[in-house]
Amino acid sequence: TRCVGHSASSPAAAPKRPTRSTRRRRRSACAARASTSPSILPADAIDAFAAALATALKELAQCETYPDADAVARAAALEAQEVVSATVRLQRDNPWTMTLVVSVDTALQLAARYLPPDSELTADIVNDVVGEFANVIAGQAKTMLKGTPHHFALSIPTVHRQTGLVEHALSSTVISVTCADLDSRTVLLFIGTS
Repeated sequence: TRCVGHSASSPAAAPKRPTRSTRRRRRSACAARASTSPSILPADAIDAFAAALATALKELAQCETYPDADAVARAAALEAQEVVSATVRLQRDNPWTMTLVVSVDTALQLAARYLPPDSELTADIVNDVVGEFANVIAGQAKTMLKGTPHHFALSIPTVHRQTGLVEHALSSTVISVTCADLDSRTVLLFIGTS
């Protein structure tokens, strides 16, 4: 089955047969995109960010992820919680932003998995870890989009703590995954125009 907006016969599709890992990554990204909000971004860009999110969580925090059934509902659930958000500006002709958003509790768990066991998890260190995750996600998506019209340069992440979601994120494409290894906590990625 195909996700809405994804066509294997599109003119941009590569003529060679994709590898097994590419097909698996596309299926995972496609499933994640199927539960996103209406998109202002091209499908291949969304696929790249969804795959980068899953890869970064697996590599940096040893977390297996699966797409959430309703990304918009997951985003709404964070509206009343204290969250840590890290925004990276994606610089291109028509700039985008990417914002990684997690609850403070999820940020603490990610930091505990990422840093050495005896690390002191102060608010500043936890914020830095969320910024690092955002930087890695943006960097991996950038690599996946190299050679496409969607390639970009990226800025240094800016990290904030606030209650609820940042305003611009509410009109963005939302990619949501659940981390099975973190008591099924949600990780959100918002991608929108600047």
